[in-house]
Amino acid sequence: MNSIHLIRCTGIILLILTFSTTCKKDKEETTTANSEIKDIDGNVYKTITLGSQNWMQENLKTTHFSNGDIISNGNGIGIEWLILSFPAYAWYAFDFTEESFSSVYGLYYNWNAVKDSRNICPEGWHVPTDQEWTILTDYLGGLKVAGGKMKTKGTIEDGTGLWLGPNVATNSSGFSVLPAAGKTGNGSYWTIGHDGYFWTSTEASGETAWIRMFMGFTSEMYRLSDNGLKYYGYPVRCIKDSR
Repeated sequence: MNSIHLIRCTGIILLILTFSTTCKKDKEETTTANSEIKDIDGNVYKTITLGSQNWMQENLKTTHFSNGDIISNGNGIGIEWLILSFPAYAWYAFDFTEESFSSVYGLYYNWNAVKDSRNICPEGWHVPTDQEWTILTDYLGGLKVAGGKMKTKGTIEDGTGLWLGPNVATNSSGFSVLPAAGKTGNGSYWTIGHDGYFWTSTEASGETAWIRMFMGFTSEMYRLSDNGLKYYGYPVRCIKDSR
């Protein structure tokens, strides 16, 4: 709203007009690094704030629920992984020990571990729902571009990263998705370096749950249920409980 001010100065009246304007600023993405958190095993994770959400900046690698109960080691299990009725974790055993894999990529968990009420995330944190992932995606500009903003940069071929090239990525969000791949129903693995997967805690059907998938050659993030078969093993990123 415009305003008029009269100022008397040595017998002269000065007329001063001031104009106020309202400027609309485009929404900006902000990334804030937070303090570290620790899980029940003593593993320490960096965290990050994106919009209204607080996320772990690294993949989960605990072998216990938050109450201290053990999650079963399922890595020696072959085809039986398909029919496991209990919570289990695994890792990419072709080239790694459990410790060397988890120190970089975290661990794979089956759906039984993800849905368990004992909570695989640190206290005060949980496995994000499909909707919570969507809030993050929308904040970063939508599925078509969010993947590129969330993946780590560089390629194996160039010696600059962990993705098999090409890798369309800026990691401008700081979320730092790695190509950890996953464990299939028959106990084998997808080739590490190609794709990154994450469970959500939201069922899609009796046999599937919603997941998020990232691929190196595109900036897109994929929201899928067909690849979310509950007997697969995928990494987990935890999100902080809302107040």
